[in-house]
Amino acid sequence: MGLPISKSWRKSTQSAVGGNVGEFGRGTRMWGVPGLSCVAAGALAIALSACGIDEPLALGEKPRILYVGDSIAANTYATVESLTEARGATLHATIYAGTTLCDFLDDKPVVDPPYVTRLPLAIERSEPQLIILQFWGNKVSPCLSDAGSDEEYLERYFFDGLLAVQQIESSAQLVGIPRPKILWVLQGPQPGSEWLDRPRRLNEVYAFIAEIHGDRTSDAGWSVSEAARPSYEMPNGRYVWTQYLPCTEHEKKNGLCTHPNLNGGVTQLHRDDDPIHFCLGADYLGFCATPSPGAVRYGSRIAEDALGWLGL
Repeated sequence: MGLPISKSWRKSTQSAVGGNVGEFGRGTRMWGVPGLSCVAAGALAIALSACGIDEPLALGEKPRILYVGDSIAANTYATVESLTEARGATLHATIYAGTTLCDFLDDKPVVDPPYVTRLPLAIERSEPQLIILQFWGNKVSPCLSDAGSDEEYLERYFFDGLLAVQQIESSAQLVGIPRPKILWVLQGPQPGSEWLDRPRRLNEVYAFIAEIHGDRTSDAGWSVSEAARPSYEMPNGRYVWTQYLPCTEHEKKNGLCTHPNLNGGVTQLHRDDDPIHFCLGADYLGFCATPSPGAVRYGSRIAEDALGWLGL
């Protein structure tokens, strides 16, 4: 069975999903990562009746952001933290490599080992004004590993997304805070040759959920795709994977242009042995201690979209 929504919603989200558009900081608030000091059917009716709340911050209040996600979130965490906190926000996080969205929801099978702080508790602890959800689309977690077909996989992500919104809203109400804004991160291209259309279809799910709730998307995946190559238009480049892109001026000025003498400057997004992640050197549970252009590009887009929505 396909997703329980008509094909027309896909057309309405094409502009949203098409897009064109290292050290850990001290005092970071992170839960669910050991050893780091920085350390459903009913949901549809609720989701369709909900809407995003765009309330201004109280005078002098420091905005709080909650970053939730997987190994891509871990790769990009340092960039998101640096940029958001430089503009006056406080970044909290619950991140664990290899996870999927349902791992962060109450009443779902527990990931082993149980290092994930789920959304309701994370919201209680951080009281965020904005929540960033970054999920590449893993499906090895106990709460999703039984999804059989590709369509069932997408359907499960759809209903888990609706449930995530429901739990965010109910948790905020219990804590006594306004409903947080939700920023859904749109993923980069699929490497290899298997199910190359997966990121686009998953991004359509994220964009649709954001649209019906008055939330937003961040097209971070565009910045690490062929669509980001200047002066070169490739058909469907947004979903074409690449290991290298021309260096930006920012990369040239900040030591992130990994091959400055090649074709006017080329930067490496992925290691030769890892076509998904962005960390070019050592990492711990996905948290990258090596300055990596892909992580900076991806994380910068997330941070700028989050800050823009908060008016910072």
